[in-house]
Amino acid sequence: ISLYIRLLPGDYDNILSWPFLLPVSFTLYDQCAGADMRANLCETFQPEPVCSHFQKPTKYVEALGFGYPKFVSHEILKTRDYVKDDSLVFKVSVDNSTF
Repeated sequence: ISLYIRLLPGDYDNILSWPFLLPVSFTLYDQCAGADMRANLCETFQPEPVCSHFQKPTKYVEALGFGYPKFVSHEILKTRDYVKDDSLVFKVSVDNSTF
């Protein structure tokens, strides 16, 4: 499974600070019934100020974005309850505590 994010132009771009530098986390939830038994998978990255993906977006660009080309393998998906009722549960979060 691959996961990527991409910044798109928006109405408030002129009042935001650029480049985008807030940490981004991808989480895949283990959907087993016992909360204390879950083994969620999480990866976090800190954007690099010089990376073009995190500069102020100027127009829609045909680009993949930034992320993880190999976030989790199909083999690992089978080791726990990551797939339940043919569904995966992901969360993408931005740590804005320093914003």
